[in-house]
Amino acid sequence: MQGEIGRPVGLRALRDGEEIELTVKLVRYPLQLPELPGPREVGSKAPPLDLEYLPDGPRLADGRSHLLFFWATWRQPCKLSIPEVLAFERERDIEVVAISDETPETIQAFLDKLSGPFPEIVAMDPMRANFQEYGVSGTPSFVWVDAGGTVRHASTGYNRKKGLQIDGWRWASEPN
Repeated sequence: MQGEIGRPVGLRALRDGEEIELTVKLVRYPLQLPELPGPREVGSKAPPLDLEYLPDGPRLADGRSHLLFFWATWRQPCKLSIPEVLAFERERDIEVVAISDETPETIQAFLDKLSGPFPEIVAMDPMRANFQEYGVSGTPSFVWVDAGGTVRHASTGYNRKKGLQIDGWRWASEPN
């Protein structure tokens, strides 16, 4: 941070568990940050997914309606949304894809400790490319894509009182 602007500087970094050496050239901090896409508009074309799935786990089927559930193992609102997400999956006969930016080991440890059901399709987005493409700014976020690839719903956040807030969907309550 105190180096001379324009002068190359050697840098050692750890990437995927291996040390690499790089040369970087220091530049002034940009006056304007690059713009990132916002949440997908309802009615827009959904971008393609590029996901890593849990080993031996199911994959998203082509041409099916699906709910993208961007989540994190440590977020309480994500955990609270699971029963309603599963109810939506059952009642609407759609696939849910649970997408996290955490490691497969962290996700598997969470699933191993979980006492209740969880969406069958679990995927990782380690570089957050899908988070960015879908304009996800927080977890949980939900994006419902129909069989034709059109976004039908997009929202961020969850509480039990408001629910998923998908037009035409109402979940009375969590089963006893």
